[in-house]
Amino acid sequence: DDGLKEFPSIKDPKNLNQFVGFLEESLQRPVVYLSDGPEQSQIRKLR
Repeated sequence: DDGLKEFPSIKDPKNLNQFVGFLEESLQRPVVYLSDGPEQSQIRKLR
């Protein structure tokens, strides 16, 4: 959820396309996206 803070009005249809683009970029570089989150230590434990 921390990764969505830059989209405060995510329920606004006007921001839907921007949000989808944000998700697509995150999926293309999931390791970088996850490493910036607060669950980095948990991810390391899983690996």
